[in-house]
Amino acid sequence: MNRPVALAVAGLVVVSAAACGSSDEDSTTAGGATGTTAVDKSAPLYSMLPASIRKAGRIIVAAPLSAPPFVYLDGDSLKGLAPSLSTQLESLFGVKFKWVDTPFPALMPGMKANKFDMLWGVLTDTKEREKSLNFIDYQRDGAVFQVKAGNPQKISGMSSLCGKAVSSLSGSQQTDLLKSEAAKCTESGKKPMDIRLYGSSSDAQLALSSGRVQVYFNSQGAAMHAANTAKNKFAVAGPVYQKQLLGAAFSKDDEGTKLSKAFQAGVLKLMESGRYKKVFEDARLEELAISRDQVKLNGGLS
Repeated sequence: MNRPVALAVAGLVVVSAAACGSSDEDSTTAGGATGTTAVDKSAPLYSMLPASIRKAGRIIVAAPLSAPPFVYLDGDSLKGLAPSLSTQLESLFGVKFKWVDTPFPALMPGMKANKFDMLWGVLTDTKEREKSLNFIDYQRDGAVFQVKAGNPQKISGMSSLCGKAVSSLSGSQQTDLLKSEAAKCTESGKKPMDIRLYGSSSDAQLALSSGRVQVYFNSQGAAMHAANTAKNKFAVAGPVYQKQLLGAAFSKDDEGTKLSKAFQAGVLKLMESGRYKKVFEDARLEELAISRDQVKLNGGLS
């Protein structure tokens, strides 16, 4: 297979899913030079890594790189909570992470085809997904109301959405909840909820900023990120619905099991050193951090 063409950003390597090579190929380093990836065998958790990772000198991790604040490309810079944590983990593992930009529908098939070592950044740990993959949970998320700054519509809960236009992502868990709650508006004699579905978060957010909807029922992390980065434009309102845990996902074979245990040990070490907390503080997303006892195997909430 041809050597992948890589984009080196912020000390990390990014390649397209189609360019992902086999485990015994040389990889393109973060500095842009082609050659064998540097390995630090003296790193604290190097010995915990499976043999295939130690031989390759890198961990191939797949995610759609378009999901702020979890993992996303900002120009030529790879940003997000997961890439920031991966940078910290590299010093513990002694190998580099290679991020592969992969559409969401291709994540699970790619793992089954052994194209990736792990999935990280956008997957909710659910009991259904645990049937085919092992998860190590590393952060929390949920669903909240993203509104215009100052919350001019006084959105406070589901009942306050009656008579309002609300955007949501087509096929999302948030949409399912909105549809079930919308029926309560008409049952109680209130004006109906106007649910408008969009194919991307950017479109749903544009509908809010342009005034076509009054509320965007968004993921907690994405809504907080929008409020943090678009000053005086957005705010977060109401309680957190559909509380859940995000996890890094691994295959259930021996190699995947070893890597999942190394990842778990790495996250716990980052917590001990304070580096885990700092990643969330720097992103102003402290509410998404979890406690040590939640960093466990297959801890999905539903």
